[in-house]
Amino acid sequence: METIATQCWLSVEQAAKYLGCSRSLLDKDRITKLLGIPYSRLGRHIRYSRTELDAYLNSKSSSSEVKA
Repeated sequence: METIATQCWLSVEQAAKYLGCSRSLLDKDRITKLLGIPYSRLGRHIRYSRTELDAYLNSKSSSSEVKA
């Protein structure tokens, strides 16, 4: 059974699935910062906040809309 804490933080694999991209893309973005996908380092572990990923996706979708 998942707790609230585990539902908020995603592993690299879970974040890739959630975003619909590859783990490799997330790994490269942490190094290059080209896409600016937010992540946190908790000790040796990389975790992605579902809330921050949602905000990132919302900011990208609103900026990519065609303006009439």
